[in-house]
Amino acid sequence: MGAFWQRHRLPLLLGMFLVVATVYFIWGGGEGMPPREREPESFSAVEEPAVFTVRPDSHLIYQVTYSQCGHMEVLRRRTPSDEIGLTLNDLEAIYQDWNIEDKGMDVILTSEVEGLCEECRSNIYVGIHEGRVAVFFGQPQGESWLKEVTELPIANLPPREQADLAKGIPVKDEEELLHILEGLMN
Repeated sequence: MGAFWQRHRLPLLLGMFLVVATVYFIWGGGEGMPPREREPESFSAVEEPAVFTVRPDSHLIYQVTYSQCGHMEVLRRRTPSDEIGLTLNDLEAIYQDWNIEDKGMDVILTSEVEGLCEECRSNIYVGIHEGRVAVFFGQPQGESWLKEVTELPIANLPPREQADLAKGIPVKDEEELLHILEGLMN
């Protein structure tokens, strides 16, 4: 038997190793092995796409663009309690003049409004338009929009006042505006 063992030792050891390894992996000893690929499950029903609904932690983000100055104001507010659970279609019925889209869990409402934003309307100055004293929204030597033109021609004013009007005279409120216009008329 010694000669048989000497001659067939390697194939016998290899065969025993393969038998032990096969039994080990078949009876659950293969935790260290990579998982077997499973057949993909087939579904007979078509899944419906998820419908966006407003959640309690959602925000309404209002983006208003002003047509005249082009500035945008953004306001972010918590969703009112009576709008929680509504879909985008429900919101479109409530906010008819707004474009509505969902962004994550928030709702973006966009709209364009005629006119100037609050900041542009709050900046006023007196200047010149077509040879007459005029009132503008905006900043002197910057972006501005004509508010009104007076009947007062600048040719009738002293050179110093003409120079001031050419640069633009900033006005802080309506009372000061009336005071400046009254002073130019005298």
